[in-house]
Parts: sequence; C-alpha cells; structure tokens
Amino acid sequence: MLAEVPIEAAFLTEQSGLFVDFITCDGASWNHKMWKVLGVQGTANNVKCKVDHPVDTNRSLHFISDFPHLIKCLRNGLLKCRFNTPGGHVGVTSRLNNLMLYSVIGDPFVGQCFLFSLTTKFFICAGEHAAYQGSLQD
Repeated sequence: MLAEVPIEAAFLTEQSGLFVDFITCDGASWNHKMWKVLGVQGTANNVKCKVDHPVDTNRSLHFISDFPHLIKCLRNGLLKCRFNTPGGHVGVTSRLNNLMLYSVIGDPFVGQCFLFSLTTKFFICAGEHAAYQGSLQD
C-alpha cells in the first residue's frame, strides 16, 4: 500500500541519523488517497496535516503539498490553451511559427522571439513590433 512507503522511508531515514519532519508530494490522485488513508485532510471544517511520527512520539510527521509544483501546473495549463487578457490574447508560440512570421514580416527580431506572443486587436495599426514580446535566442 502506498501509505506505507513514506512512513517506512521516514523510519529508515531516521534510523540513519537524519531527521524527517515533513513529507512533500504533488497533488496526484494516488497521493490524495494516501493522505486519506493516513488521516491527512483539509476541509472547510477540519484541517489535519500531520500524523504521529513513526520513530519519535514527541514529534509529528507533517504532510505538505508541493506548492511550486502546483503553480507550475497552473502555468502550464494556462499556457497550453491560449487565453485573453486586457492586453490581448496570450499563448505559447512555437519557434517554427515565429520563423514563418519572419519569412512573412521580414523582421529578424520576430524570427527569434520564441517564448510568448501577445496579439492585440491593434496588430495592424500598431505594427508588428508591438505584437510580440519574448526573449532572444542565442
């Protein structure tokens, strides 16, 4: 059972002389199930993020979610699909698309921009330079 793995890992790590007070994992469904089996939960009425420590009864073993991983997943989800902002439509563009733009527009800066494209309603009026932002490739 998955719930036994972090408990055993904490036990063995403590036996080697290191201290384990926190276990971090992402929000995968099997980790949520493991938390449920261990009694770790977070609801509007009840928050429990720790269990009895398997080695030292004076300490607790805390479970925390990998917050930077959650932010990365949010970022990837937002950039996977294009979305609208007050400044225009945002999404990740491929280098191939930018090279095709370079061949159409003839601007070498546009050909090397590869991270983000910001297309506004004013693309035609403002000119090509206002429609793109990104970083230059070496």
